[in-house]
Amino acid sequence: MSVVPNAFLRLRAGRYLFRRRIPDDLVSRFRQRELIRVLGPLTKATALRQARRLAVVADQLFAMVKNDPTLSPEQIASLARQWFADALAEFERESAAQRLDDPDDLERVVQRARDRAEGAADLLRAQRYRRCERVRRCSAGAAWD
Repeated sequence: MSVVPNAFLRLRAGRYLFRRRIPDDLVSRFRQRELIRVLGPLTKATALRQARRLAVVADQLFAMVKNDPTLSPEQIASLARQWFADALAEFERESAAQRLDDPDDLERVVQRARDRAEGAADLLRAQRYRRCERVRRCSAGAAWD
């Protein structure tokens, strides 16, 4: 099964951004054309999961704004910030609980560290020092012999 790329996720300067276009009929109420949230320097899989969750939250927010014409742009902006923050906090709680419950996670982390170390050793042997330095910065915290 192929994975469909998330249309709401962008990578800029090593950080993932969630960007969702506001429907045309709501732009005047939001006073902007997009909802944007910086997700940070995450793995692509984690960023995709967060973007999917935020897309659902954005859909719920759009529906609420359509159904409540009394909301001011300031109230809408405040709701968007709060709903996004709550969704990401819930995601973090669930991720932390999963990491504690899944002993295979430790094995994956160890294997990833081994793979990085082997790759760095290969690069050193090939005398590609610049590339090795970049790999070392990307895997900060790894032990180097």
